[in-house]
Amino acid sequence: MLELLLLLAVVAILHFVIGKYPEPLPRSENPKKEVWEAIGFSALVSIAVTVLLYLIPAEAIINKTPRLEFLGSLALSPFIFVIPLVYVLRVDKWTSKDLGFTKPRSWLVLIFALLLFGYAGTQSLFTDPSRVPLGVPFILIALFQPALTEELLFR
Repeated sequence: MLELLLLLAVVAILHFVIGKYPEPLPRSENPKKEVWEAIGFSALVSIAVTVLLYLIPAEAIINKTPRLEFLGSLALSPFIFVIPLVYVLRVDKWTSKDLGFTKPRSWLVLIFALLLFGYAGTQSLFTDPSRVPLGVPFILIALFQPALTEELLFR
C-alpha cells in the first residue's frame, strides 16, 4: 500500500508541480522502418539474454554474486547500448540532439529524476542486508522498456 501511495505522489508531483509537458516530437518520416528497428533491437537483446542464461550454470543464477552481476552487465552491454548506438549513428545518421543530449528544459525535473533513481538504486543497500540490489541490466531495461512500448504503440 505504501508503494502505491508513493507512486501516486510521484505522479502528482510530475503532473501538477514540475511544469508543462514537452512539445510532441514530429511525426516520423518512415514509421514502419522505426518499428522494425525497435523490434529487431528488442529481439537482439532477448536472444543475447537467452544465450547468456544458457551459458551461466543454474546454481550461479540462484546464488548470484556481485561479480556475476558485473560480468552479466558487461556481456549484455554491447547488445543493449553499443550495437543500437552505432546503428542509429551510422545508418540513421542521428546527431547528439537526436539522442537527447540537449540542455534540460527543466532543471527541477532533472534533479528530481536523479534523486528518485538514485534513491531507487541504492535503497536496498541501506535496508535489509539479505536483499540483493537490482542489477544494472535490469534497471536499464526497466528504464527503456516504457519508451520502447511507447514507440511501438504510438508511432
